Amino acid sequence: MGYMVFFQECYKLSESLQDVIFRSDRHDCESKKWKSQVDQSRRRADDAEEQARLLQQQLTPVESLTLELMKTQSVNQQLRDQIRVLESRCEQGRHIRLPSWSARRERERGLVHVMQRLQADLVNEHNTSEEHRARAQDWEHVCKTESVRSAELKGLLDRATHLLREQKDAAEQKFLSLQAVVRRQEEHIFDLYRRLEERDDTLRRLRASGSNSIEQLRATRVPSEIRSFDSSLSDIYVPRDLICGLSPNELRSSEEEVGIDLEET
Repeated sequence: MGYMVFFQECYKLSESLQDVIFRSDRHDCESKKWKSQVDQSRRRADDAEEQARLLQQQLTPVESLTLELMKTQSVNQQLRDQIRVLESRCEQGRHIRLPSWSARRERERGLVHVMQRLQADLVNEHNTSEEHRARAQDWEHVCKTESVRSAELKGLLDRATHLLREQKDAAEQKFLSLQAVVRRQEEHIFDLYRRLEERDDTLRRLRASGSNSIEQLRATRVPSEIRSFDSSLSDIYVPRDLICGLSPNELRSSEEEVGIDLEET
């Protein structure tokens, strides 16, 4: 009778041991599954961090996006810390052979909740990375457009500068040419007034000597410079009374007499 009781207790202990072994195996299987999910989460976090790093390199000029990337790195670091906590929990779970069923269920619920939250965070990080990538593409397009516009404006500025330089050179050449023409005309005018002054002096002397000398003066050849005086020089004002040293009345009478002599000649 005692043997049967002992045998039944051994049988119950064997069943309990098998149940514990089964639960331990299932726990190990679940731990492996969780570890696999943790590894996947780690790889996703690494990918998200790499994408964030690439975005940070591409968006260096943009301060606002840099701040967002720093926030993303902070979130990634938090995710890594949580992953390390989960790994430590998994390692601790391996060493516990006979955990209580309630504690294990509670831990499982906590791990499931954490995994769901990690997945949601990873989805958010992925969306944020996509948004950063789209912004980077927009900034790149804007930079290319501004570069093309700057090149066009530089070309227009170069052409305008070249045209203004040519116009400036042409204006300087024209000014020098006009200056030379005006100088020659002034010299010619001064020479004509000098000859008029000499002719006025001659007329005064001839008036004093008599009419015969005036007839001889009328037969005198008129200088070609006076006959070929360009009408375009008539607009140039020269103070002839100051140049010749005559009063205005004397100069007017001299001009009238010279005009009469030129007509008779």
